[in-house]
Amino acid sequence: MLVRRDISPNFLANELLSFLRNKKIVRPRYTVLQDIVSDVLSQERNRLKLQLENRLTKSHRKNLDQLLENENTLSALASIKQDAKNFGLSMMALECRKHHVLKQLYQIAKTVVPHLNLSQQNISHYASLANHYSIYELDRFNNKEQTYLYLLCYVLKRYQLVNDTLADAFDFQVKKIEKEIKEKADLIPDEEKVDKQIGTFS
Repeated sequence: MLVRRDISPNFLANELLSFLRNKKIVRPRYTVLQDIVSDVLSQERNRLKLQLENRLTKSHRKNLDQLLENENTLSALASIKQDAKNFGLSMMALECRKHHVLKQLYQIAKTVVPHLNLSQQNISHYASLANHYSIYELDRFNNKEQTYLYLLCYVLKRYQLVNDTLADAFDFQVKKIEKEIKEKADLIPDEEKVDKQIGTFS
């Protein structure tokens, strides 16, 4: 189904109009198109809700709920949402803590999300909604599975991003050390370099 490829209403409406044109079907009123798209979106929400009800264990739910629990007005999710500003030691230490928090949740997401039959486009869309809504709003959705859906997709994307950040930071630090070593080596007089080489072989 198209909705599993791209959940955005504009995409669905455009695809519907394209279908009508190809089949030479008279275009219905705008409100009818709206109703059709809304119905498709509602069906998809119900499908995902049912899948999550069947796939998420009590342990899964408890771990996901912990992301929304406040600690001194700053929840784990709020901390995870913050991007690293540089590759400094304190910033990378924070990234390592995020990695630790996300690691177990990532395993849950990897277990559950593939069964939801979502495209990468929709996973990114749901992940962006977890970032868009405040923690207060996420924790108060009437449909709890909707909260879990957004969190699972967010965890998938964020864990990969944190991994990439840590890998880039490691590469940055290695190159920085190599540069410092080269600069120090270049400061050594040529005679001293020769003496050191001779001393190495003797």
